[in-house]
Amino acid sequence: MKLFILCKSNSKRSILFLSHGIFILMLFFSIPISGQSLGGEVNVWNSAAKTNITTDSDGDGVFDDLDVDDDNDGILDTVECPDVMFGNIPFSTTNGTPSIFPIPSGDLGVIIDIFELDNSFSLNINGIPLSNQEIQFSRADGLIQNVRFADGTLYEIGAPQIWTIHGNAANPMLRISISPGGGVSMYGSKASYGPLYPLQLFNGAGFNTIALNQTSNSAGVTQQVEGPTYISGMANAKRTGFCDPDGDGISNQLDLDSDNDGCLDTMEGGAEIDLSQLVNAGGVVSVGTGSIAHNKNLCAGSDCVSTSGSSRGLPRFATPPTGYSNTSGQSIGSSQNPTGCSVLATYEIGISGPKHIIYPNPAYDEFFVDNIDKSKGKMKIELFDMSGRLVLSEIKRDSSKKAISIKGLYKGTYIVHVRQGNKQHVEKLVIK
Repeated sequence: MKLFILCKSNSKRSILFLSHGIFILMLFFSIPISGQSLGGEVNVWNSAAKTNITTDSDGDGVFDDLDVDDDNDGILDTVECPDVMFGNIPFSTTNGTPSIFPIPSGDLGVIIDIFELDNSFSLNINGIPLSNQEIQFSRADGLIQNVRFADGTLYEIGAPQIWTIHGNAANPMLRISISPGGGVSMYGSKASYGPLYPLQLFNGAGFNTIALNQTSNSAGVTQQVEGPTYISGMANAKRTGFCDPDGDGISNQLDLDSDNDGCLDTMEGGAEIDLSQLVNAGGVVSVGTGSIAHNKNLCAGSDCVSTSGSSRGLPRFATPPTGYSNTSGQSIGSSQNPTGCSVLATYEIGISGPKHIIYPNPAYDEFFVDNIDKSKGKMKIELFDMSGRLVLSEIKRDSSKKAISIKGLYKGTYIVHVRQGNKQHVEKLVIK
């Protein structure tokens, strides 16, 4: 059989290309391939597959399908726009009778959940066995057990017998995950409806690389009959979510200003990130049509993101700001709330005591904020130009007088926004 070797695909890049009206012409060829395992970043697709594109939207050296933060705003893609599971294809069989069922296709791969099992199974997808042996969870009656937890725990030794563990759609007892590139991961629970833990094959067993189709897939399950024998579960495909509350044609995980309020997502997230910590965005990510914010984020290259593990592609700090983790990033904050960004408005909320004093005004190289209430803790000071664009952001602590450098800013009129506790103050500032 001939197979096309094509670059990896990701619908997220397609979203961005469409939003910019860019068309791509790709040339490809077919060559015969033997074997089931390919290394590197190449995907194997059968001849029914469509053209696939390798994308790195934020230019950090991590392809989007492996990148947990595709726009480097420090907010995980799955937080900005959750992935979508679809299909809900049930399957079941008893006493070794083969069961054939379809699985839809998704750009993030396939998920097969198992709810009941006794004691082993063989799974075949698109004509390729999931593993080179039947996956056996029992060691009774001379059976060769070939699956264990990554921590070394075995079913029947450190974990219950597999047939005593139950699951459902919300909490499966086993989960098989197949990536777009065909890599297989398996997870199991140590208790009914409990959390899932990584599993691994041993005793000569190993997973094969599964060639997924881009249209639909066919799966079959059989079992070696040893006493009571049954399996039931559900199959789903997984695809990238598309969330676009501001209607600019860019999904949130690729949009630097998801709500088009003129404030960058990375600044509106739950961490205390200053404008000075931002860089000009790399790759093709942008704030989208209608936003007045600059195209800035936390990292524009491969030297400032995690390059492996579950945080691959996430911007990292030598000293993370308050509210930021190098493994999980920052929370969504007000990045999807268009009322959470205050620009060019003069108001005060919950003021008790005298207002903040901003001086000198006009200012030259710096200005000060006085009348600080130390009991309120940290203070956030933001400076906006008259178009509403954020040009400076600082967080100050532990001082009754705050000096803010404005060197390098153009002469003109700006708006200073000071926030401390439940107190906010907005004032016009002239820079000469």
